[in-house]
Amino acid sequence: MVTYDEKHRAVIESGIENIRKSLFEEDIYYVRQVLFCLDWYLDPFYKNNLPYKNEIYDLLQELVVSSNNDDIIEDCLQLIGYYCNDLSYLEENFDKIKDSMKQEVMRVLEDNRITLSYYDIVSMNNTCIIFKAGNQIVYSECANRDSRYSEKCIGVRNALADPPYVEFFTGNGNIRVVFDKTGILEKKKNQRDFAQFHIDIHKYGYTTFDLS
Repeated sequence: MVTYDEKHRAVIESGIENIRKSLFEEDIYYVRQVLFCLDWYLDPFYKNNLPYKNEIYDLLQELVVSSNNDDIIEDCLQLIGYYCNDLSYLEENFDKIKDSMKQEVMRVLEDNRITLSYYDIVSMNNTCIIFKAGNQIVYSECANRDSRYSEKCIGVRNALADPPYVEFFTGNGNIRVVFDKTGILEKKKNQRDFAQFHIDIHKYGYTTFDLS
């Protein structure tokens, strides 16, 4: 049984560098203790407002990619699935993840987002985007969610992905808008529409971070 005590709390409260050092220790049980303790600090119910939560989410994803221990990877994925919205590091480094854990990582990635087609948008204005299925993206609700980006940053974009996408920080499951028409000529249209979509978002006073 994994437990934690005050010394693990002290590590987490002492800052991101000590957390990093602890999570990459060779002692597997100790690492799992720190991860178990992190759950209490990351759970919004307990209102522990750590100023470096986003950096912790980055560390958890980095650990999933680099670790060879299934228990550690599973513990990290549980925390990521509960609390983290931006999983771009996992996606970008998916090929480096231990083969036996890739299916579980893919499940977390899929559970973390709703994927909608740009071509199912029925309305887009200076406050929100509405889709045929009734889903909405309200820009102001996506802004200022991640301290790594500017206050007006509402998501990330990748023009080089297949298909190109813009993923919005909607919380409790991001919404990814994909430009997914198929065919040689249609792919050119995807790129044009992607570029125009970015221009429109900027026109409304918001931005997205470029991952490409």
